[in-house]
Amino acid sequence: MMRLLVGSMRLFLRLLFVLMTQNIHMKIARPVSLLLTVCFAFCVSIRSEAQLGHWQGWCEVGGHTDETAPNFVQASYPSCTVNVYLSGTTNHAVIYSDLQSTVLPNPFTARADASFGFYARQGVAYDVLTSGAGMPVPFKYSYVMTSGQGGIVSSPAASQTITGHTLTLSGSAPLVVESAALLTATSTQTLNNVRFADRFPGADACARIRAAIKALPGTGGTVDAQGFQGTQACGSDPFSGGATPPVHLLLGATQFNLATQWQLSAGSKISCLDPYQTTLTGPGNSSAVVMQSDTTIESCHIIGGYKAVDSGWVAASTRVTIRNNIIEGSLRGPNIDAAGNPIYWLIQGNVIRGGMNEGILFNANAQAVPDDPNCPIGSNCGYNQILDNWIYGNQKNGIDMNSGRNTIRGNHVFMNGGRGQTQGGLDQFGILLFSAAGPPSETPISHNIVSQNEVFSNNTFGIALIAAPGGTTSFNIVTDNSVRFNGTTASAGAADGIYLEAYQSGNVVNNVISNNMVVGNTRNGIYLNFPIAGPGLMSLNQIVDNQLLSNASYGFRTDGGGGGGGVFDNYVVNNVIVGNAAGDVSDLGSTRSVYRNKTSTLELLDVSTSIFGNSTPTSIFAVSMSGISSDTAGFKHKRFGSSCITPSIAGSTCASTYRWTTPFVDANYTATCSLGGTITGTPTLVGITNKAADAISVTIAGLTNARASTSEVDCIATHD
Repeated sequence: MMRLLVGSMRLFLRLLFVLMTQNIHMKIARPVSLLLTVCFAFCVSIRSEAQLGHWQGWCEVGGHTDETAPNFVQASYPSCTVNVYLSGTTNHAVIYSDLQSTVLPNPFTARADASFGFYARQGVAYDVLTSGAGMPVPFKYSYVMTSGQGGIVSSPAASQTITGHTLTLSGSAPLVVESAALLTATSTQTLNNVRFADRFPGADACARIRAAIKALPGTGGTVDAQGFQGTQACGSDPFSGGATPPVHLLLGATQFNLATQWQLSAGSKISCLDPYQTTLTGPGNSSAVVMQSDTTIESCHIIGGYKAVDSGWVAASTRVTIRNNIIEGSLRGPNIDAAGNPIYWLIQGNVIRGGMNEGILFNANAQAVPDDPNCPIGSNCGYNQILDNWIYGNQKNGIDMNSGRNTIRGNHVFMNGGRGQTQGGLDQFGILLFSAAGPPSETPISHNIVSQNEVFSNNTFGIALIAAPGGTTSFNIVTDNSVRFNGTTASAGAADGIYLEAYQSGNVVNNVISNNMVVGNTRNGIYLNFPIAGPGLMSLNQIVDNQLLSNASYGFRTDGGGGGGGVFDNYVVNNVIVGNAAGDVSDLGSTRSVYRNKTSTLELLDVSTSIFGNSTPTSIFAVSMSGISSDTAGFKHKRFGSSCITPSIAGSTCASTYRWTTPFVDANYTATCSLGGTITGTPTLVGITNKAADAISVTIAGLTNARASTSEVDCIATHD
């Protein structure tokens, strides 16, 4: 209609101009001008007619009942026929399918879900008649009118501007953009209550993010900073030192170079696009990101800073989530330092590597846990979870835990502890549970669960439970871990797979070490040590169902240190101890240091009972086996020769096949193998890839780009 109006106006003006400039007889000019005036009035009347409105209905009839619907319900008739009449007549109205005046046939067919709609002139009454599609009788909607605003003209001659009123898109008329190139935004700051940081003013990206956060309501909201691309300088903290309302900050494919730390306000969350696309590079003199209570950071790459992720020391930090990040290269402190009375932290699915201190450090909690009456002030409860992380290449401990009631599960902890003699071999462990009287107090360290971790090639001990003077490490469970090849040649000395130490007045009691695979460590498999005499205790610990294989010194050892120390009343039962270089068991503890029954030359330590005091423990089972052959029909053990050599590509594998001295009757046996002897490169046992009655095939992998092999493969097998 707009085009018709404009065209008519142009024609009118041209004819009028001709009449005025040409020498035309007035008798002719008068009727022509009258005709043009009528045309102009007609065009104006077309332009001023009512805009289109919308009406929607359903093909339905009420009062329906059948065997599935005993009560009266509305019955629906998909794809019924719809007639639209001018109200009170049988004249079909002119109707349209959209606001661009696309003519809709009348009658037309409803949709498959029984709904229908049309556009027509507003201010006019219509009768809508539905019929067919199995309807028992036609149904009429009488005297209905369309409503809503008129459409925007399609294919206009010039740009269109909406002024004076808000444009609202209803659910029945959504905005559809056929191509991303058709929709551009040059000044949008807010959409659906989301603030777009790149549309706000500021000296740099952080200042603009801060401006967007300030524009949020007092209850907080979402700031989308994904519009920033490439490298961005950040001279300030967009969270204003944690003083802003809670904000969910979205970051895109960007590297932010932080001149000062970001201290998240309580309840805030940072969500990055991907740790391989979004990077936060921390400052050299402070932490990169500081967490407060109820904060989350996920899918980011955080590099450097004095510490990469920190909680600060000011107040308790609870319910913190650090998930699916790459965190690396802290300059002085730990990569993750949970310092301020941490409770209910979740650290999951991260890569934590290459820091100049610990990978993860949890300090003690000096506050009560509100949800647990058994955790008052002084009980040092944490309830933190460290799950499924890759923690490697940090200069001190991979995980350093100084509180209780935490879960450390499913982590890969390797090559931590640096390459030199850091502090004489201290704090170069894979996983450490450490208690001390303080100050600050870091005791007790109790009720932690350390399970299903892979702990290997750390500079000193794999897993250590230590009580310094005045500390108590107790009631912890260390189970189902693979602990192998710990104690590198660069450390301050050989090291144990699992190490328990009570120092002077420290107490290591009532811990359970069970079902661990402890293989190829450079000293003992499991070591209970009391190095300096004092009133402390190393007692009532249970060492149960472990496999202690091919360690460089003893499979299991106790040592009372000065004058025998306090190593006594520990239970060492049902362990498989095979192939350890110096011997399988060495007991140098106090009187009754270990309750055990020697049942064979392989030191299969049987279940035992005891009454504390001076009585001698006796077995509750009759012992009928006085020795074990390494080659029987049901049991075989053999130290095979060297393994294959993997290519010099990290992750590459190779397989070797070895033959038993005499074959089993068939291949229905269960076997366990380990790598021993001289280790070249960083080999790891992938698994047993094939079993035959007379042979077994073993596959190894190299963890680095160096060729990997071992001079000895040890296997033990039991027929089903």
